[in-house]
Amino acid sequence: MRELDGKEVELVERKTVARDQLARTEIRAPQSGLIQELAVHTVGGVVSPGETIMLIVPEEDRLVVDAMVAPPSIDDVEPGQPVSIRFSAFDANTTPECKGTVQRVSADLIKDPQRQISYFVARTTLDDQKSCLRGSRRLQPGMPAEVHIQTGDRNVWSYVMKPLSDQVHRAFRE
Repeated sequence: MRELDGKEVELVERKTVARDQLARTEIRAPQSGLIQELAVHTVGGVVSPGETIMLIVPEEDRLVVDAMVAPPSIDDVEPGQPVSIRFSAFDANTTPECKGTVQRVSADLIKDPQRQISYFVARTTLDDQKSCLRGSRRLQPGMPAEVHIQTGDRNVWSYVMKPLSDQVHRAFRE
């Protein structure tokens, strides 16, 4: 009887180890989507903890457009502002201008060493992506887009007078 009890404990332990090994052979993503960058190509390869295996572009999430904002313009941009987005990969005559909203603005300046430019990122989302992308248009990650952030209403006279008034204010400062 003791011999059987000992064998039972050993088998339960082996079963636990086998289940653990089986669980580690299958990788599940937290959500469905398209695989963008596959980092591991070896069948049966070992992946270290925390190592990126692949990047997944979610299928059902809201579309996000990251806009580069010039540093002099950042004081006019804040979350909640309306934007109009046009995807330049599509025909401008048949593609509607999509309406969206600024969701957040980066807290600090981002520097791009390749292009040697600095900018802030304004993350925007489409308000009604179904009506905006009706038909055969299909967006892909990385597609170029033009984002116009509505910062306020200005008349023609203000476009003429603002540079002059700015110069006058600078001229009379000490």
